[in-house]
Amino acid sequence: MKLLKLTSIVIGSLLLCILIYFGVIVGNKLYKANEFKKSLNGTVLDQNFTFEDIQNGKKLQKGQIYSKTKIELSQIPSVWAKFTENDTLKENYKHLERLDFYAVVYKSDSQLVNGILTVPKKEGHYPVVIFNRGGNKEEGTMAKAKILFSLIV
Repeated sequence: MKLLKLTSIVIGSLLLCILIYFGVIVGNKLYKANEFKKSLNGTVLDQNFTFEDIQNGKKLQKGQIYSKTKIELSQIPSVWAKFTENDTLKENYKHLERLDFYAVVYKSDSQLVNGILTVPKKEGHYPVVIFNRGGNKEEGTMAKAKILFSLIV
């Protein structure tokens, strides 16, 4: 009986330690994700449509750009930190010096749509691909951040 009691205490303690370990790992990931979301507040990626935007959007033709705002990567610390060391682009990301990024809003069918546009700084005519993603408020902000990351990486 004592052996069974001791075994159950040891197994219970091990399970508790394992649960705490994984809880800390999951909690840390959730905390970092939340901090990243909060760091995007007030940036160009955190723009929502106003009633006025929607009304003005009704006057646009399909595909017409409503707004185009340059994204300064260095002004978004959570993004900039991933690609720099000592405020200088890492070697793998030096190509970013030759690109401009824009947050665009354009009309698609009857709705305004957010997107990210990457444009070479070099003069010339280039094809355009606008990356867009649905969602509004926090989801829309995170969607734009994910698009930006996928374009950079």
